[in-house]
Amino acid sequence: MNKHRITSDERAVSGLVGEVLLIGIVIVAIGLIAVSVYSYLNKDPDTPHIEVDGVANMGTNEIHIKHQGGDPIECRNLRVLVSVNGTLLDPYDDNSPLRWGLSDEGIGNFERWTLGNILVLDTMPEVNITDDDEIRVTIVSRSSNRVVVSGEVFGGLFGNASINRIPIADAGDDLTDGLCENTTWAEVWVWFNGSGSYDPDNPTGGIYRGIVSWQWDFDDGNESDVLDTPYVWHNYSVNRTYEVELTVTDVDGATDTDTCIVTILPPANLTADAGPDQWVGLGTEVRLDGSGSTGCIKEWQWEFGDGDNETVNASTTTHTYSEEGDYTVNLTVVEDHTGKTA
Repeated sequence: MNKHRITSDERAVSGLVGEVLLIGIVIVAIGLIAVSVYSYLNKDPDTPHIEVDGVANMGTNEIHIKHQGGDPIECRNLRVLVSVNGTLLDPYDDNSPLRWGLSDEGIGNFERWTLGNILVLDTMPEVNITDDDEIRVTIVSRSSNRVVVSGEVFGGLFGNASINRIPIADAGDDLTDGLCENTTWAEVWVWFNGSGSYDPDNPTGGIYRGIVSWQWDFDDGNESDVLDTPYVWHNYSVNRTYEVELTVTDVDGATDTDTCIVTILPPANLTADAGPDQWVGLGTEVRLDGSGSTGCIKEWQWEFGDGDNETVNASTTTHTYSEEGDYTVNLTVVEDHTGKTA
């Protein structure tokens, strides 16, 4: 990889900034740019003395500057000037909290930039960074109106570590499905939802939160063939437990995996259970509970023993008797798909 040294330039860049050395950032083919700052300027005691590394990420339209050593700088004393192809963007300073922030705190106000912190500068909506852009960065101390650092350009790394953080995969909750008696396997479908996955470098990036690919391994020899959405259906044909794995990929190619457990139950026999006998007062509403019934039930058909009948699609119902007496309540359950009764 070629390296380009940035030399000092003592010409004024504005009425506010006296002696300015611009940090030149050249876009490299891989879509990241970096600055390694090695020198101290302005020995004025009011001017902080720091070393920084910087990268620009084309996928997120962000410039990241990492504090590598030296003095901490209070937010109110820090101003960053960014020029893209000779056009100066609005300054990043205490007056623009929604355009910058620390990577571990997010965009917004912050108190201090110190060793190890990564300062994130959002270039949108002013400019969409591309590989062909020439980007220049100047870090200024507001208290002294002087430039703090200068440096040289190299590949998109912070020392030995890439700036890109790995995405976070979320395969969703564990799931249970299964066969009812006489139901065909072709009807056993499970819905997977990986929308909880996100990229920490771009957690609000569009509808899919910075993730560009979702790869599902269903643990039955099959994988998803649609990768551009977090949602997918899958059909299982054997009752057992499956460990399903989701692998997500961010815009920089980093990946992460997460798993969920899918339990496919064997066929259940269709049985009806109307619940226990009850003693109630005349005119009292009686709650009848058929939840002890088993199988794949779509209807509960109640005969209350007083000439009234009711069909419901839930296991419980209520009924009020208008005369004294002993009543035998009958429950018939109807199986889904087949219409079989018990």
